[in-house]
Amino acid sequence: MMKYLNITLVLVLLSLNSADAGDLRSASRGDISLKPYRFELKSELVRAVEDYRKAVNQTNIEPSRDRQIRAEKTRLEQLVKSRGYYQATVDSAWDEIKSTPLYQIILGPQFEINKLSLSGNFAPEDDSWRVLTTGDALNAALVLSQQAKLRQYIEAHNCFYNLVIDHRVTLNEVERSGDVDFQVSVSDPAVLGRVKFEGAASVDEEFLWRVTGIRDNDCYRRSVIDGAVISLFDTGLFSQVRPVLSRNEAGQVIVTFGLEKRKDRTLRASAGWKSEQGLGGSVGWQHRDLFGKAQSLALGLALQSSEQTASANIVVPSFLDRRNRLNWDNEISHADVLGIESIGYSSIARLARKASVQDYYEYGLGVKQLDERTNGQWDSYRQVRLPLKYRYDSVQDPFNPGSGLRTSFGIEPVWDVDENFTPFVLSGVGLQYFRSLDSRVTLASRLRWDSLWYGDGLGSTQNNIPESEWLTAGGSTSIRGYGYQSIQLAQKEISSANPAEVATELSGATQRWLMVNELRLRVNDSWGGVAFWDVGALAEGVSFDAPEQWYHGIGLGVRYFTRFAPIRIDVALPLKRRASDDGFQVYVSLGQAF
Repeated sequence: MMKYLNITLVLVLLSLNSADAGDLRSASRGDISLKPYRFELKSELVRAVEDYRKAVNQTNIEPSRDRQIRAEKTRLEQLVKSRGYYQATVDSAWDEIKSTPLYQIILGPQFEINKLSLSGNFAPEDDSWRVLTTGDALNAALVLSQQAKLRQYIEAHNCFYNLVIDHRVTLNEVERSGDVDFQVSVSDPAVLGRVKFEGAASVDEEFLWRVTGIRDNDCYRRSVIDGAVISLFDTGLFSQVRPVLSRNEAGQVIVTFGLEKRKDRTLRASAGWKSEQGLGGSVGWQHRDLFGKAQSLALGLALQSSEQTASANIVVPSFLDRRNRLNWDNEISHADVLGIESIGYSSIARLARKASVQDYYEYGLGVKQLDERTNGQWDSYRQVRLPLKYRYDSVQDPFNPGSGLRTSFGIEPVWDVDENFTPFVLSGVGLQYFRSLDSRVTLASRLRWDSLWYGDGLGSTQNNIPESEWLTAGGSTSIRGYGYQSIQLAQKEISSANPAEVATELSGATQRWLMVNELRLRVNDSWGGVAFWDVGALAEGVSFDAPEQWYHGIGLGVRYFTRFAPIRIDVALPLKRRASDDGFQVYVSLGQAF
């Protein structure tokens, strides 16, 4: 029944350290009673107490009972006030059995913003800097976010070297509201000069200058420097990047980046088991800086019972432009999956371009040699491929999305070299949507349409298409509840002139539709649950009128949230169960399903 248990966590190490006898006990949600209940706020309160206790434990000082309660109450009171509950009450008691404080918090009304104003020596041209408005919650996090938005607005329209923004809140206890005044002081417009680097070691400084994107006499903006720090980190060469500002005689702002270089070479190894590929392991070696411009070479070897691959990948960042990255992927593989044995070699170069914070383009060109054996007969294919892709991504947390939108469109023409460059085309359109219904519940939806195009219009036939290119479904990334790639179009019989002769031809799927819906519930800081419904279909043509095409899977899942990403465990049932299907499937992986 566990045939398709999909474990992508290669190795998990859990270390349990017993606390010293004098250490303060870890905080838990049961230690704090909150009325009315606010899930996210309670999580923040528990973390505030836990952070205090960890800090005390590191000092090896054991505070008295009264001192501990006073310190923790102060932190709790400050936190609820920062969230707009200025009339909240915090009461405490001592649990003699657990030897720990207990707190009861009555929040009371949440104060609102009565007035939003701006003072100082800067006058905005319009109101596009405003995010908050009258009637919004008087929440410190929201006020700071508005302050950051105001800073962005000023920097986008000016070049001030000295920019100070503060805020003052005046409370009205009777009206349960507050006036927020942002105080702005600006002076000394300035431009940037030539950047400098310290600790670059063997890295080419002209390359680093291009990576930063900072040019002489550019308008001084702190956001530009912050973006340069991120770009330097993105090269993968440095463990530390520290900018230091100074002024030259001409008044230009000189940015000196203090750098700490990572080791150039890395060796890695892993072992694990996957339902699709069985027991196996992998080893890899990487050189991050081949020629002083962050060009990297990664060599890998992965061995599974059903698939083996050897790869060599070269990455050239800032290729012709700082927003470009050239990836050259080479792979030799052998696989034996679902009765199809294949031996392949591919070499594909892709130019990835980050057009903006949310827009990505990818252009590719490559070749592929593939030998496949089906029904005891080998077929060979030599191909030229041209993968093209666009992606829009507004999701903030890639491992646990709470809100945002992802869209993608890809098209890949493939030419059969041995058949006078006869083409077929692969295409895909995808949409992922995430919406937080409240602080604990997120609705996540995924739509996907993949196609394989061939025929008279392109001059190609099924003989030009390898078996592995036909579309399939089933598994943790498509329709849960069904085995990996187990959903395929059935073979069809082709009648001949002789009634005694019946030929069989694979009726490959050229269209695949997928719809995945999840309702995600965050129970507490560590645990969550998911209910999901997956729907998908395969077809030979663009048609939605055949109910037998559609497969449905439903199930429930558990999420354990780590600092890095949630661990996912899903149990799925196939609603259209076939004789070859198990009663349920279990999937385990790192990160959400999408």
